[in-house]
Amino acid sequence: MVETANMAFPKPVKRSKTPGARSGGNKYKARATRDESKIARRLTDTTGIPFERVPMSGARKNVGLDGDVRSRDTVQDWFLRWLLELKNKEITNARGEKQVTFALGWLEQTIREASHDRRLPALVYRYTGDSRLWVVTEFDTFERLLTELNTLSTPPN
Repeated sequence: MVETANMAFPKPVKRSKTPGARSGGNKYKARATRDESKIARRLTDTTGIPFERVPMSGARKNVGLDGDVRSRDTVQDWFLRWLLELKNKEITNARGEKQVTFALGWLEQTIREASHDRRLPALVYRYTGDSRLWVVTEFDTFERLLTELNTLSTPPN
C-alpha cells in the first residue's frame, strides 16, 4: 500500500475562461483591431474614399458582417468598393529568411465575402515587425482596375 499522507500533489492548473488568453490571444486581437483602424484611417486620409473598420470583424459568422476593413456603403463606383481581409504573420524558411505563404482559404474567404455586396476583394498582408503592407488580389480584379484607370486617364476625343 502506498502512503499518500506526506506526498505533494501538484496544484490544479487554472484555466482561463477567455479562449486564447493563455496564448496571448487577447493581445493579438487588440493589435489586429488597432491595425484595422489604422488602415481604414490611412486609406480614408490618403484617397478621400471613406473606409471603415468592420465592427466585431472576428465575429462575422455570428453577426453577418464581412471583412476587416471596407469602403463605406455610400461609395457607388465599382472600382472604389473594396473589402479587405488583414493578415499579420511571420513565417521563416530553413535559411532564416522571411517568406510569404498565403492560405488558399484566406483568399477564397476574401473573394466570397466581397461578392456578398459586390466589392473588390483584397488580402492585406504584413510580416510581423515590418511596417510595409502588401496587397494581394485576383489577377482579373487587377486587370479590371488597370482598364478602368486607362479609361479615366484617356482624354475624350
